[in-house]
Amino acid sequence: MSAGVAITLAAGAGVAAEACYRHRVAQCISTREQQELGTSVAVGFGARPLLLTAPEHRIPTVTLDSDNATFGPAAGMRAHVELKDIDLADHGRGGAVVGGSSTTATWSDDAMVTTLHGLATRVIAHPETNTLTIQLVNGLATVEVRPSVTDGRIRVETVSSRGVPVGVPDRILELLSDSLQDYPLNQQPTEITVTDTGLRIHLTGGTTHLQSTSTEC
Repeated sequence: MSAGVAITLAAGAGVAAEACYRHRVAQCISTREQQELGTSVAVGFGARPLLLTAPEHRIPTVTLDSDNATFGPAAGMRAHVELKDIDLADHGRGGAVVGGSSTTATWSDDAMVTTLHGLATRVIAHPETNTLTIQLVNGLATVEVRPSVTDGRIRVETVSSRGVPVGVPDRILELLSDSLQDYPLNQQPTEITVTDTGLRIHLTGGTTHLQSTSTEC
């Protein structure tokens, strides 16, 4: 066997081993994160070979993406999560420790209508005023609300209402507020912004523990 062939075979074996290890760790982490986000996730590790971290059972950075995450009652969120300094001691059999994390979540107008369970027929975003207009009965009644972050929690307040029966604005506020209080990985909101298509939410978190599963990392 020539040296060139040997090198090629060795390189191929290394690539195969890296792919296999990535797949195993991705399954391990995604199994745990599905419990946090309520849906399947796509796992990314970046360009650095993951096998270099295998002896220490530590991974510098992991990204998770979901197109249909669930934060408490809130359905249909798109979430991009970044985990830092993941410790998979004992091959993750006892869970994993995450050194820090951040999430960018977007919640579309249509997803908010779904979450409001028939109370709204349409939600219109107004980035220029950082407000949402919630239409009821095809626009015959409206409630305008403004979300904000106060003391590490998201608050939703009524700006105005028109033609809405007594008690309905409070119910809408309750549903929206409850939908924005349940965050993954013990994170807390740092910013909420009204965009052209809905809401964008930034969350950050410190050290947290991922639950153990039967899947070995």
